Amino acid sequence: MKKSLILNALLVLLLAVTGSADCQAQHKQRERGHQPLSQAQIEAAANEAYKLIKVKKYKDAFPLLCKAANAGDCVSQGMLGTMYYEGKGVDVDFEKAREWWQKSVEGGCGDEIKKYLDKLDFIENGIHYVVKNDKSVTVLPLNVNGSNYSGLTTVVIPSNVSHDNQSYPVTIIGESAFAECHSLTSVTIPNSVTQICSSAFESCI
Repeated sequence: MKKSLILNALLVLLLAVTGSADCQAQHKQRERGHQPLSQAQIEAAANEAYKLIKVKKYKDAFPLLCKAANAGDCVSQGMLGTMYYEGKGVDVDFEKAREWWQKSVEGGCGDEIKKYLDKLDFIENGIHYVVKNDKSVTVLPLNVNGSNYSGLTTVVIPSNVSHDNQSYPVTIIGESAFAECHSLTSVTIPNSVTQICSSAFESCI
């Protein structure tokens, strides 16, 4: 028991010092042989993290937010996404920020978090983009409010797309991005695109 407590304490200390650990990896380490957290434990971890954030002790707050976020607390998931986005207590990682914001929205904290998620996951001129860590964007399938690409006859992918006062080069057409677009007859792809993923134009007859 004492050995387990010491190991857990060392893990928390390591996370606080490095600030660059992956929350998912932490979750996998902690769930091995451990019972799920009670609601009281989740709230305690979240509340302590919020207190630390208020006094800008982001590295100390990070492992506690991970704990609450991995347990399903949508507010902690949203804050964790913001920490990844702003590089507070952890290295900047847009992809992890998007992932945690998405989980927060799915967990019920949608209205406020969607505003943040829109910074990294957005639609411009009918095309769905996500921002990558190198500040380029990938074209993804469109499935928003029942809308999709299925009726398109022409697609013109720009070399750069502007959103939220930022300009991003378009470098990847993602997996299955325009799959099943049976009416598609013309596609313009700029030189900025360096990768077209599998099934990007599957069944575009």
